[in-house]
Amino acid sequence: MRMENIKRDGNYVSFDGYLDGTHEHFKMKVDLTDKSKTECSIKPNLDTGMAAFKIFSLVVSSEKSGKELPTECNYIWY
Repeated sequence: MRMENIKRDGNYVSFDGYLDGTHEHFKMKVDLTDKSKTECSIKPNLDTGMAAFKIFSLVVSSEKSGKELPTECNYIWY
């Protein structure tokens, strides 16, 4: 999955997602305090769940390192 335009606004992180091997594009807004409030422009599935997990991971990593949240990310899972 390719994630672009990753932006944090308080407790929310939004991004554009692109599924590998397809041209399917979706938008997602991850609520960092309540995953049930996460919004997605496509029906939630394993790919969107893993993308949300990656966003949480990126936020934790950036906070621990003191670096900015990246604006793009490629993520592969099996």
